[in-house]
Amino acid sequence: MEKSGVPIQESIRHVDEAFGLLNAAGSEVAELVQRKLDDVFSKNAGRRTLRRISEILEGRSDEIGVDGYEHSPAELAAYKLAPLMSCDVERSFSKLKALLRDNRASLTFEHLKQYLVVNCY
Repeated sequence: MEKSGVPIQESIRHVDEAFGLLNAAGSEVAELVQRKLDDVFSKNAGRRTLRRISEILEGRSDEIGVDGYEHSPAELAAYKLAPLMSCDVERSFSKLKALLRDNRASLTFEHLKQYLVVNCY
């Protein structure tokens, strides 16, 4: 689940499989872990949004609107590799933190594009 560059549908499938394994375990510890995950996930509106977008990308939903906003096909496609786990997001922050250094006085848009290509691809 920590792997980078995984399609959103696959990430959601992994999370669902983990929940299924917790359900199948039937132990007290598994039940406590599942309750904690349910509590955390129920408070995360973004997770529900990503699940809806995943359904649209898989073709299981004809709607292009999510949370009252109509997304263009290009916007929906941009979510294809959206990270579900914070470790992937933290890696992105670590890669990009050099952009916010105090000694960056004259970063042009062209240099920013080059920087992102070199560090993210």
